[in-house]
Amino acid sequence: MKSNAAWARRLGALVVIGGIIAFLAWAYTTPVLMYHSVNNATESSLLNVSPERFEAQMRLLQQRGIRVLSFDDLVGLMEQRKKRFKSVVLTFDDGYVDNYTVAFPILKKYRFPATIFIVTDWVGTTGYLTWDQIREMSAGGLITFGSHTRSHCVLPQAEMSRVVEELSFSKKMLEDQIGEPVKFFSYPCGEFWGNGRDLAREAGYRAACATNAGRDISFWDLFAIRRIRVPKRADDSLLTFAAQVSGYYTFFRDRKERKYKQEQLSTDERTDSRY
Repeated sequence: MKSNAAWARRLGALVVIGGIIAFLAWAYTTPVLMYHSVNNATESSLLNVSPERFEAQMRLLQQRGIRVLSFDDLVGLMEQRKKRFKSVVLTFDDGYVDNYTVAFPILKKYRFPATIFIVTDWVGTTGYLTWDQIREMSAGGLITFGSHTRSHCVLPQAEMSRVVEELSFSKKMLEDQIGEPVKFFSYPCGEFWGNGRDLAREAGYRAACATNAGRDISFWDLFAIRRIRVPKRADDSLLTFAAQVSGYYTFFRDRKERKYKQEQLSTDERTDSRY
């Protein structure tokens, strides 16, 4: 009897351990980090991190042996429905000039690939990359470029003809300037809708990324790739960053936001019942 009880306990422990391993494998997703500007601006902003903090974050990735994948690598894995554990992807939106003057030297130091999504009408204007800088980074092979539309138009609010023009013109402009196919797109403000994904696909993009695409969107959806914003906030630390690159941050964030939305809906229903 004692022997049977011991085996039952061992079997129960194995089932629990197996369940935990299965959950960890299912919930894991390669974090796609979304940066904007890397500068020493003193004002609080969700669009910039300081050079010192950015380098500390890159150093942490190196020290922890986290592999930095190119966006192309990530999309290839997603197409095959595969996961690569202990990995991360780096992206930048808008095309700020400090992506070249500050972030690029740090990325070269650590040999980390990244993708920069460009608003083509902003190229060469104050505070943004020039075509010469874009071509130099592209030629080095470490940085790839994608489109962030022509004018940073919020697509769901635009006429269909404008959406098509924003998607196609920016792609062609980038390809003409760098002499390479532009395969990836980033929705301005992370805003997208079902038909917009179809239009991005029809424009010739291989994949597109949003911010938080929502729990109802599949993790394997190549035209609604989730990203994690890396902001500058006083309470952010390397511990926060370590949690963001753990591979499980998105899973718990989605559930937290779902709970919040349910609470808001419940509150609205209670408010409506008074009238």
